[in-house]
Amino acid sequence: MTKNKKLTIEKILARKNLIDKDLNKNTYYSALLDSDIDVEENRQEQILDIISEQEESQYKRYIRLIYACCPIFKLANENKVYEVKEPYDIVPLVLENNMSEIIALGNFIMKKYGFLDDDMVEKIKKQ
Repeated sequence: MTKNKKLTIEKILARKNLIDKDLNKNTYYSALLDSDIDVEENRQEQILDIISEQEESQYKRYIRLIYACCPIFKLANENKVYEVKEPYDIVPLVLENNMSEIIALGNFIMKKYGFLDDDMVEKIKKQ
């Protein structure tokens, strides 16, 4: 990698097209439910608060993340479809406590916010 590469308007425009293309992916297909799940944009501060909570397991953080970003779970909660102690506890109930599905949906949301980027680990190592 050469250090003399200059940023050009063409690169900025190409990057915008890539970003727009990725941001338009607002649905996650759940094979478990055989349905698309809408994923909405959320405040970045809220997402950071959820994923940086050290007192909780990754599994619990993903459940909270899914609840925060997928309006269908909030709607189901408002309609009292399930009786739950905490609002976000509806997520594992609807997803049948399927850890693989919860992690896959959580990863989808994390990627949407720029986490879990395939090159992220390499970039961090080089710094």
